[in-house]
Amino acid sequence: MSDFTNPIQRFSEQLDRLPGVKEIDFRIQGVYGISVEELGLPGPYADLPHAALRRTEGGRPNERLVTADVTFFQNHAGWVAVEFLAWWVRDLSRSGQDVQMRPIALPPTAWGTQLGRTLRFVIEFFYLLEGEENEPVLQEIDELADSLESCIDDYREVIRRPTKADWKSVDEVRKCADRNDPVAMITMAELYTEGREGLPEDETEAYKLYLRAADTGHPEGKLQVGVCYSEGLGVPADLPQAAEYFRLAAMDGLPQAMGLLGQCYEDGAGVEKDATEAAKWYAMGADQEDPVCLAQLGECYEHGRGVPKDFARARDFFMRALEQGFEEVQPALARVRKELGEK
Repeated sequence: MSDFTNPIQRFSEQLDRLPGVKEIDFRIQGVYGISVEELGLPGPYADLPHAALRRTEGGRPNERLVTADVTFFQNHAGWVAVEFLAWWVRDLSRSGQDVQMRPIALPPTAWGTQLGRTLRFVIEFFYLLEGEENEPVLQEIDELADSLESCIDDYREVIRRPTKADWKSVDEVRKCADRNDPVAMITMAELYTEGREGLPEDETEAYKLYLRAADTGHPEGKLQVGVCYSEGLGVPADLPQAAEYFRLAAMDGLPQAMGLLGQCYEDGAGVEKDATEAAKWYAMGADQEDPVCLAQLGECYEHGRGVPKDFARARDFFMRALEQGFEEVQPALARVRKELGEK
């Protein structure tokens, strides 16, 4: 049988392009011979698609179940990724693919309070084979990777700039903020920052709202608290605190926070100066196609800061940033092209 990992790795890499995806795990297993009675038992069958298998009274002969187990960040990007993949799976199903997507459901009080601990779904593909080899399944996974790559490319801008909450009035936003809705808190903070919708400019009130949103665990709230500490907006400037909040938001998957944390390490702002650490965070943001991180990583390769000097790689990162609409990168792109002898 051919290499088991290549098609799976390709599919995983496409899933990982979605900013809201945190972890991915793949399984291929036979499901023939599992009895309906066994499906009712806890243990190895607990996470199987019970409804689908009960309809066929257990798996059919030579049936393979391919499972992509995806954990999402618990933020807006995570929900965007869930919604995008749900649409993709639905369209595959409409075209005749035996596929479904469902959440992993754990007991509400297992290991303490379980609800809200994870945002995790599985995408399950069913295949009937003529023999025992998995080669046909791997070929199908390779084609699925092509399909997902094409869809992500087609909707790249929509994924990067998804719909935000649409509020009817400031009073509605305020009411939701009072009910600890972090998105409403962030929206109110933005209104106070800009003095819009009849509200006064009030950086202190904005900082308090961002902090409340951050305390709920919302990544954007953490990012904005970091900005407040970095620039002294509504609170005394505190660079170590800024770096810490950027780190918290970056660990939640926000590429903008990755870029800002990388800048902290590059400048030694609130953390010990470390070019290698800066390049690492830029690279994490660049993996999510964040244009600023792409440009920053390009500069690292152009000047050999934290990574070996490599004009070709710098050019590639600058070009990717330009493709994302980051026009400011054009002078840097011209510089490295000149070094490479390109026009």
